[in-house]
Amino acid sequence: MVKRLILAGIFLFPFLFLMSQPAFYSQRNTTSVLQNPAFTGLGHGKWRISGIYQSADNAEAYNHNTYAGSFDYRIDPQWRHSDYGQIIERAERFSFGVGLTAEVRKGSPEHHPYEGWYASAAFHYKPNKDFLLSVGAQPGFFTPSNWFPYPSYTLQYPADSVVLPGRAAIRRFDYNAGILIGLGNIDCWLEDLPKRFVAGIALRHAKRDQRTEVIPGREIYIHSAMLLEASRRWGLVPQASLFLEGSNHFSTGIQFLYRRHFGYADRFRFAMHYKSTGYAIAEAGFRIYGGANQTLGFDFTVSYDYALKTKSINQPWPTSVLEIGMVISPLKKCWGNSQCTNDYQLERL
Repeated sequence: MVKRLILAGIFLFPFLFLMSQPAFYSQRNTTSVLQNPAFTGLGHGKWRISGIYQSADNAEAYNHNTYAGSFDYRIDPQWRHSDYGQIIERAERFSFGVGLTAEVRKGSPEHHPYEGWYASAAFHYKPNKDFLLSVGAQPGFFTPSNWFPYPSYTLQYPADSVVLPGRAAIRRFDYNAGILIGLGNIDCWLEDLPKRFVAGIALRHAKRDQRTEVIPGREIYIHSAMLLEASRRWGLVPQASLFLEGSNHFSTGIQFLYRRHFGYADRFRFAMHYKSTGYAIAEAGFRIYGGANQTLGFDFTVSYDYALKTKSINQPWPTSVLEIGMVISPLKKCWGNSQCTNDYQLERL
């Protein structure tokens, strides 16, 4: 009982800081390494490729498209000993994750484009099957594009006006850092979480100033999620996150998981989230794979942010956002007839 109360307290920790605006990305599974470098190397397989496309629309004011992706790989050291012809292998209590991330936004001069390129690395400590501690960092470069410093964001340009070129783009060194704690072993639902309960905190864009209306700046990201097994086929994942960036905001929601092994698909998701600036988010996804026993898994996700209240064209937050994401990782189909046995893919003993 005490352990459950502690887990509930940690999960509700982000709500102690509720204030105002939404996170940049709505899809958590697709952007985990982008949001917190401690997730580097914590995918289901040895490696993982994630990508997301975001299209934000603010009616007459501006539109912008963002392309982001990551690649991460896990290194699992093993101790090997040979004695009297018998070879004994034992996994170590730690592992490493390495990777790369990239984020490119294309937009109008009113909503400034930018680029960010980072290397990613993480150290994972696993003293037993019920505990995980991961620490990660992402050094790299952030480049805002040319922009003209308007005296006021309410300034409107006629259709035939010429926007001054402004100052040249400057590539600056930047870094992200994060820590992640996981509690509780997952026996047969090794899906989107490395452990049954995870909570983490990340410092993002540490070398930049505080976020402006149009370009990401220094921010603190706090997040948590917990897997609840309703049955052998159904699972629930309550999630919460908080951004501290001068003007702070939170997001909360729940994800429904359905797991059943079909010929070319085995998991389906649906989620509903709410952002504190007045957005409702619907999200759906599924995973498909090839026919061979060792193949690739393609996990697709689509989400849509709908504004619950009218957004002014002078506000930096869009009226609607569409996101399309995909995660590619190796898959070994070794499950048996039971929905919940150690035959299931990559289940931990």
